[in-house]
Amino acid sequence: MQEWAGVRHECRTPLPCFPPPGMSLRPLALAATALAATLAPAAARAATYVPIVGSTAVTFSTPGAGVFTVSTTGLYRLLLEGARGGSGLTTRGVANQGGPGSVVAGTFQLTAGSTYRFLIGGAGQTSIATAQHSHTGGGGGGTFVLGPGTGAASPLLVAGGGGGAGVRAAGGAGRGVVATGGAAAAGGLTENAGGGGGGLVYDGGSSGSATTLVTRGGAAYANGGAGGSPDTPSQVTGGSGGVGGGGQGGRRSNFATGGGGGGFYGGNAAAPNTATASAGGTSFYASDAIDPLVTAGGSEGTDGRLVVTYLPPGGGRGAGAGHLGAARHGARGAGRRGAASTRGRVSAGQPRT
Repeated sequence: MQEWAGVRHECRTPLPCFPPPGMSLRPLALAATALAATLAPAAARAATYVPIVGSTAVTFSTPGAGVFTVSTTGLYRLLLEGARGGSGLTTRGVANQGGPGSVVAGTFQLTAGSTYRFLIGGAGQTSIATAQHSHTGGGGGGTFVLGPGTGAASPLLVAGGGGGAGVRAAGGAGRGVVATGGAAAAGGLTENAGGGGGGLVYDGGSSGSATTLVTRGGAAYANGGAGGSPDTPSQVTGGSGGVGGGGQGGRRSNFATGGGGGGFYGGNAAAPNTATASAGGTSFYASDAIDPLVTAGGSEGTDGRLVVTYLPPGGGRGAGAGHLGAARHGARGAGRRGAASTRGRVSAGQPRT
């Protein structure tokens, strides 16, 4: 039993629950770190618990992993944004921008007592090269929501992160849903190419070989979701990828490319000495998502985020779209102009237990 605003409330989980709609959260001392280690990737920060009261949208925006538990069975609208890739810079001081992350949303019937895990993507970093050197950007991390259950077997939504920028090209935008993907996002033959982005279950490929300074691919969600980073950072190493599987940017040269973005499938890094963009990660929504929406490259933010909105009974499916609009327009606008949106088929949905 737990007490919310003086009312005793049954919670059938060892984790703190969200209070029923209309009740406030009483401060609790949470032993969250130990719980997060069993419910989230190894690279997780301490778990975060925020009340969902009525139809208020609650935002998680700190890069890293956490968990939440719901106390009221009902419809919840989930909105995810992938993170932006790091920027690049030529020796002439011309900046190339990292690619924006994707936006993915869907409404789900969630069951009281169920625990859900999330990983918020972090923005790709720009290399620390001095002014006379070229810069490359790491890939942006994907944002993931999974559960109930453990491991990587139960994703609800994934928003792809943007690709990092290279010396000769901007980063590719986070992508939409694709039917198939490679086992691992490719890196390159030399360390001047960026590392591939990490996916849900496959790590991104690294660039270079054992005889060179390797440019690291991003780790898969299943393997902790860390961004690719240099073994020994210096003025010639590329920018680190963001948490959520962003690949490291290529080692400094006039031909270096950025890291691939993290996502359901990680993005491939572009080959060196080309003006090709390193790809963003792909997105995903589960088959039981109601009114799913995917906007490739639609995020206007830097780091990723997750917005959870409880939809009170009687709001209907239309409420899902309305709350999506409020969540998107309230903090970051309607999405990047020109970004392509796709909607999936509306389904009745079944409770997730």
